[in-house]
Amino acid sequence: MSVSRRLFLGGFTAGAVTVAAGAAASPAAAAEADGPTTTFDGPVVAEGFRTDSTVNSAFFKTTSTTEHAVTAYQAGTSGSGVALNVVSKNPGDSAMYLSGTEKAHGTLKISHTGHPDGSDEKASALSIDLLTAGTAAQGIFVKAGNGPTTGNLICLRNNARDDFVVKGSGRVGIGMGVGGNPWSQLHVVQQPGHRLGADGRGHGAGRRRGLRAHGRRLARRRRAVRGERCAEVARLRQHGHHHRPRLSRTHATRGRTPWN
Repeated sequence: MSVSRRLFLGGFTAGAVTVAAGAAASPAAAAEADGPTTTFDGPVVAEGFRTDSTVNSAFFKTTSTTEHAVTAYQAGTSGSGVALNVVSKNPGDSAMYLSGTEKAHGTLKISHTGHPDGSDEKASALSIDLLTAGTAAQGIFVKAGNGPTTGNLICLRNNARDDFVVKGSGRVGIGMGVGGNPWSQLHVVQQPGHRLGADGRGHGAGRRRGLRAHGRRLARRRRAVRGERCAEVARLRQHGHHHRPRLSRTHATRGRTPWN
């Protein structure tokens, strides 16, 4: 029967077993300075594990193709305890590094196990809180440091479509089909049941319209009405009339003038 071995170099406490750590530059030098290396045959099981050292306190590695190198499991079902709490006091670098070489998966995979009754409406798979009043920190920052990506910079997919996507070219699509490419810098696909594809409003009394985009049929109709109005104004002026033409009953019942 083969015996697996766990070799620990550095300081740690496992139940009643304590191994002191030194500040030597290498594990071999630390072992020589503090006595013989302590080797445990098989897994180490303890209620607590703590290191307080001036060197790398822990290193976990596995070559298994099915097992994780580390699993942090919070079995409590209430309270504020979390499975993993990472804290850094170094303002000169990131609190955590994460790197991977994936081809078909995210480097970081976040899965929220939801509640079918919708009671988790205030939960989110990712939550960012920029603390401290006056901070200028960015909420999300994406860059391609070694050259532009040909993939998406951002893709929010829901309802079997790409609700919001920013392509590597910088083009933005809203309501696109899955994997679709925007035709312009901003491409908005009007969904069934929505009268407008996009609507922007100005501010204040007498505000001007910020943005209003309509379907092609409505846009053509508005252009035709403008042309009819201009022709009527020209005709009235030829006969010495300078007042504004009256609206037809059809236009008046729409609640707005057809040329607005």
